[in-house]
Amino acid sequence: MNKKVLLVWGGLMCLEGAKAQEVDYPCSSNIADGKYEKAEKKIFKALQKEPDATVYFAAYMLYAQVAYPSYDVEKAYDYLEKSREAYGSSEEKRQVKLQKHGYSTTLYDVEAEKICQSALDLADQAKTVDAYEHYLTHYKRATENQHKTATNSRNALIFENVVSVNTVEEYERFIKKYPMALEVPRAKMLRNKKAYEEADLVGTVAAYKEFVSRYPQATECGQAMSKIYKLEYDSTTKQNVEQLSTIGYGQSRPAANNNTADGRKKNRRVEIKFIK
Repeated sequence: MNKKVLLVWGGLMCLEGAKAQEVDYPCSSNIADGKYEKAEKKIFKALQKEPDATVYFAAYMLYAQVAYPSYDVEKAYDYLEKSREAYGSSEEKRQVKLQKHGYSTTLYDVEAEKICQSALDLADQAKTVDAYEHYLTHYKRATENQHKTATNSRNALIFENVVSVNTVEEYERFIKKYPMALEVPRAKMLRNKKAYEEADLVGTVAAYKEFVSRYPQATECGQAMSKIYKLEYDSTTKQNVEQLSTIGYGQSRPAANNNTADGRKKNRRVEIKFIK
């Protein structure tokens, strides 16, 4: 015998306006009493026939129980979606009848948020890129905040790997593929640093000029320009480079406002000081 059940699952109560929502579905009493095997047999049998929104919802509730031996968040979510679809495609008279038994779009939205949170918790436990990628592609009903949390967690893991590889190419790929990632500013900083180190290893005017051309906003541009003028000065005057030293201040000591074209032009300068 079925009975109406006050939906209190996962610590949240399904609300319809200001009232707690009672939902009627097959085997609700068995599930509520923890008689999962009995509920399983009846629900699976009903699924083999012509299941409606209530049968799919019962399957959702069964798989959503942590104590159920075959507890499966993904299957629970999929059955909830099938129930939602069946509800939405029901004839008007049938839909009105379902509404009298507690079914509504609000019910589905609230339950979707709960099961999506359970899925996110599992992804957090796994803490792998694949787990978060699967969450983002499969759980389309996740809230904006849940989606954002999963995205940020995935990006953080990917960036950890990028930093361990530490190549200009890997930083570039990350920046291009995940332009909205929170780690992009740091990725750009580390990319610039690595690119300057590579130019410094070559140590030629051409290498430094290429660096400045590719990364004009890099903090290291000032140091690169200093190296360029040092090398060019040496080649012109034949002075001993050991007597020369360079310091690049980057964006820390602008001569003018760097937000205007004229200001940036004035900031692209090299000051030479002779010390006796």
